[in-house]
Amino acid sequence: MGQDVPAGASLPRRDLQLLHALGIYVYYIPQQTTGRQSFYRTQLDKFRILGLTQYERILFMDGDVLPLGNLDLLFELSMNGTLQENVVMRGLFEPANGGFFLVKPGPLEDIQRVIEWREETALQLPYPHFDPDIGWGHELTSPWLAQKEQGTNWTFLAAFADQGLLYYYTMYHQKSVSFLLRDGTAENWQYAPDGSVHLRNHVSLLNFSIAEISAIPGRHHHYKFPLNSFIHFTGAGKPWMRGGPPEDCCTEENKFKEAKYYWFWELSKMNEALNLGIDFKQHWKDGKHRPPLGLHPVYAHALNASSNLLTPLERVYPESAADFNTFH
Repeated sequence: MGQDVPAGASLPRRDLQLLHALGIYVYYIPQQTTGRQSFYRTQLDKFRILGLTQYERILFMDGDVLPLGNLDLLFELSMNGTLQENVVMRGLFEPANGGFFLVKPGPLEDIQRVIEWREETALQLPYPHFDPDIGWGHELTSPWLAQKEQGTNWTFLAAFADQGLLYYYTMYHQKSVSFLLRDGTAENWQYAPDGSVHLRNHVSLLNFSIAEISAIPGRHHHYKFPLNSFIHFTGAGKPWMRGGPPEDCCTEENKFKEAKYYWFWELSKMNEALNLGIDFKQHWKDGKHRPPLGLHPVYAHALNASSNLLTPLERVYPESAADFNTFH
């Protein structure tokens, strides 16, 4: 997992102990000393996972995604050829949703060159500093498809930011991508001999499923695997931004009332089991907690961003073997 850490800051010691006890490797994303920090640039940091070439596949999930079960099956379907090496979720208004996707790692320099070209081009263009015809480097001759929209230019939701880069990289740079649809099917697109990308096949995933937490009500119930296997708290709908836990939350009886209740129930169980000492009422006494970089990117963020994914990640370890064993 990666975390953008300000100079001199680090994860709390007990958090680090817990993560290592759970077998989770922690990497710090170094603070950039050039350009402007912004929501846009932080979004691009997610593509650093492409440089983790010790793995065959990596599943990225935004920090506001709550998995409802084991997602190993998604890796298996990509590895055995049922799905392509890159797997993305087709959104309502965008062809590739940047909050949940699986990729095959590769040379990080490739995507860095794409980002540098896009940000250098932004400096030469008037507002919105983004060419809707060329986008991230490809003129669309066939339409992009979303659940509710389609088009032949780079004007879909966050096309100028992470979702545009994800679509370009998987579809037109790697030319190998599966688009997950909400009806339980997937489109497999791959490289053609003439250098283009074409639809290889349309596969059904209806015979696949995982043991999931199915009692939580929400939109995910209307979807099929794997889109019913997680909840994405988008925008301002994040539990930690809505004034804290409800008065009747955090009990066995109410944990499945809605997704927010389940999120706080899980947090309360961790708080109790690990003796973290979080006072829920005190922590949220000031109401909504808004992130310092806002909730979404804007066009101007690309100006003088100087995004650099090549600065090495810092692997972080517990302070001592005794620390590591604390939660075993």
